[in-house]
Amino acid sequence: MKLPLPDDIRPPQMPGLNMISMIDVVFLLLVFFVCTADFAEPEENLPADASQTAQPPGSGTNALEAAELDTVHIEITYQDVPLWKVEGSEYRTLQDVQDILRRLKDVQADIPVVIEPAANVPMEHVINLYDICRRIGLTRIHFEAEKH
Repeated sequence: MKLPLPDDIRPPQMPGLNMISMIDVVFLLLVFFVCTADFAEPEENLPADASQTAQPPGSGTNALEAAELDTVHIEITYQDVPLWKVEGSEYRTLQDVQDILRRLKDVQADIPVVIEPAANVPMEHVINLYDICRRIGLTRIHFEAEKH
């Protein structure tokens, strides 16, 4: 039979660590760091060729290059041959229209395009212009009809 020892003879007990509380604290820290972490890709510098000299607006071959546009309006007229007007500037070939649209897309990628064909324009020319816009990467393409 074992008799209880008095307090002065009993060996001192080591204080114990409560592991459940410790696990709770570690879990809360983990949740905090996961919630405050930034998972977005860092922004990168845009490529720029500093060797090119800037021209004042309107001094280039086309004032459209420097214009800040909300929408690009393209009128198509037809008298024996199609004629495209992009924001008032006339173009005789679809390749010229494609070049200006490509430059505009480089400046503002999501710019809306409004195609306004005249009533006598063959649908082939309208569809060709639409296909060029899609091929370049312009996705906001609208059609506007003449009012009678």
